[in-house]
Amino acid sequence: MAIKIYLLFISLFLLSTVSSAQEIDQAIWKDYSPAFVVYNR
Repeated sequence: MAIKIYLLFISLFLLSTVSSAQEIDQAIWKDYSPAFVVYNR
């Protein structure tokens, strides 16, 4: 049970890290934001 909670915590952490990284990329590459939207879907 502890392993499942641990994996869930890691997955949530990775998701938050990836989403924040995408926001940073969008801020840097504003001209390519439509490409990021398509990529996210």
